[in-house]
Amino acid sequence: MRDVLVARSTSAATASPGSRRSSTVVPGRSSWPVIVRLAWAEARWLLRHPLTLAGLCFVGFALFVNSNASGGSAFTDLTGGGAPGLWLPPVVFFAANLGATRSRRDGVDELHGAAPVARAARTAALCGAGLPLATAALGLVVAVSTYRGLVGQPRSIVPTPAELLLLPLSVLGAVTLGVMVARWLPWRAAPVGVFIALVAVSIALSDGASSWWGSYVELVEWKDHELTDIRMAGSAAWHAAYLLGLSTMAVIGALLRDLSHRRSLWCLGAVVTLLTAGAGWAQLP
Repeated sequence: MRDVLVARSTSAATASPGSRRSSTVVPGRSSWPVIVRLAWAEARWLLRHPLTLAGLCFVGFALFVNSNASGGSAFTDLTGGGAPGLWLPPVVFFAANLGATRSRRDGVDELHGAAPVARAARTAALCGAGLPLATAALGLVVAVSTYRGLVGQPRSIVPTPAELLLLPLSVLGAVTLGVMVARWLPWRAAPVGVFIALVAVSIALSDGASSWWGSYVELVEWKDHELTDIRMAGSAAWHAAYLLGLSTMAVIGALLRDLSHRRSLWCLGAVVTLLTAGAGWAQLP
């Protein structure tokens, strides 16, 4: 480990002062223990952020309050729709963006250039911080779904494992997107503009089968302005794969900002994009 830190410190010291990109193609195998430790530190910061805490508390409250609802209402909340899907990913997106830009706001971004950890490794750690948060979201939906089964609440429609993964994957995607926006658009108004654009796209895709291309999908049909217990046509499993692909694309996009030799990452990004597009096509009815 010491050799890794000394090597990175030497490379940082010999790099040009204005350079912000790592000279490595991808984080080396020996740097992964450092990335994991940094990711845990970033995850603790992210989980303690007021926006994240407020979002998790609100979603947990909404899930349990609506757990006795019949029909598709409770089902929608558990599968990434309703209040949880509308509130948790957006607040996590802003919290992750604030975490990735806090060194710039504090005026210590240049000091980090002399740190014994490459900037690409810090970016990977920031993206990895979304995994514990997604796990927390998964714990919430699994706990509420189990509670409904134990107390015998009316469940005319039961979520599958793939459907329960949709909210956690949306949370993971929100974190990685927040980091990518922080790397490419490190200005205060940028995340607001990106969020408005995403909302506009979601509204445009909210009709019928096209809603599967967005991150927010209500998996049941509406009738007379009420949610039914009839599943909407389409594949939730492929939608989960699609969301995972979008998250991976965001991670690659964030790393592209920090690396000078990026050919292999561009190739990986092209493959992931094609696979994501295939999953997106397969999810459609």
